[in-house]
Amino acid sequence: KNTGIAVVIFPGGGFTGVGMTTGTAKWYASQGITAAMVKYRLPNGGYNEATLEDAMGAVRYLRTRTDLGVEPKKVGVTGSSAGGHIAAWGSNAMPDEEKPAFAIPLYPSITRTEYYSTKKCNQALMGKNYSYQDAIDMSVQNMVTAQTPPTLLLLCDDDNVVSSHSSATYYEALIRHGVKASMH
Repeated sequence: KNTGIAVVIFPGGGFTGVGMTTGTAKWYASQGITAAMVKYRLPNGGYNEATLEDAMGAVRYLRTRTDLGVEPKKVGVTGSSAGGHIAAWGSNAMPDEEKPAFAIPLYPSITRTEYYSTKKCNQALMGKNYSYQDAIDMSVQNMVTAQTPPTLLLLCDDDNVVSSHSSATYYEALIRHGVKASMH
């Protein structure tokens, strides 16, 4: 029941680990969607391009898998928590002609400012001595352009790890830039 749609999944783990559980991938597969879970490289306590390179490389690779019935223009990204940050980050950082077809961040840790994210997670992503400007620069809502792919945000208000405000700020940026977006 292949739909031609494919999704790259970035598991969460607070940028200190990668939670490789297969439930999400199995659900997508049951819907006829090819799913590829990425065990991405971690920033290891300081901002580096490795995590972003893995995200962009996974999208590019999955587009080549026409042998699996993947239609290259129907490859999207998803991820939960820190993985949601990576999905949103990658969907904004890729060159416009290579961006994923869609993004589905699940309770993503979009905003990196202290009030809305944990210090431990920020230190894992940006280093122990990150500045407030580093946090602003890594807050994905500040990366949105009109070329950001259509985005579906899924979250809950009672999440005691990732504030729902983090998704709300991203949603507001998407709408402000005219990106087709929905938040549930």
